[in-house]
Amino acid sequence: MFGGADLQLAPKKKAFGNDLWTLDLVTGEWQQTEEAAVWPAARTVALTAVVGGSMVMLGGWGYAADKKSMEDVWVLDLGSMRWSKPQQDRKGFRPRLSSLWACEPVSDKIVCLANTAQRHAEGGCVAVLDTLTWQWTKVGVGGWCKRDGACMVKVPVGASGSREPPSSVKFVCFGGTTKNTKGHINADLWAVDAFEIIIEQQDFEN
Repeated sequence: MFGGADLQLAPKKKAFGNDLWTLDLVTGEWQQTEEAAVWPAARTVALTAVVGGSMVMLGGWGYAADKKSMEDVWVLDLGSMRWSKPQQDRKGFRPRLSSLWACEPVSDKIVCLANTAQRHAEGGCVAVLDTLTWQWTKVGVGGWCKRDGACMVKVPVGASGSREPPSSVKFVCFGGTTKNTKGHINADLWAVDAFEIIIEQQDFEN
């Protein structure tokens, strides 16, 4: 667990932390990792995914970005508990991510889907991070429009009752509000295949 907002310490200022903790699932005890020279800035609501033996932390909100979503990527080696910051192309596409997004690691990539209509969050798009080159790609979304607060779940796709890994993972999204239509509440259903990056509207009975 990294960072977060300490609302009791400073509820108006939203004091963000950059402390790192691990929970021992056997003893139920928390242990704090001592801060090192290479360390992420304080933030809250960062997006995370586990790739191989590392936790990849994407964006979040913090002071460094004037309390707006960040664009940085950090990698925590879960063996040594040491952070590193991959080199990225600053001129290329870099989404500002937070927990308002959903993500799924697929092989050596991380697929992220926005669930916010905020402009700085690139709402409504699918962004793919290649963890070999650390470069982002923005994927077209067809009829999917920017929206806030859609009901979103990740569903593994595979044979029912099978012990085999899922053949795919789908983001299933329903509803949400759109700002460009004065807060219109949607009742549409969408599915995003994280493995194939296929986005399609689903038909359902009223």
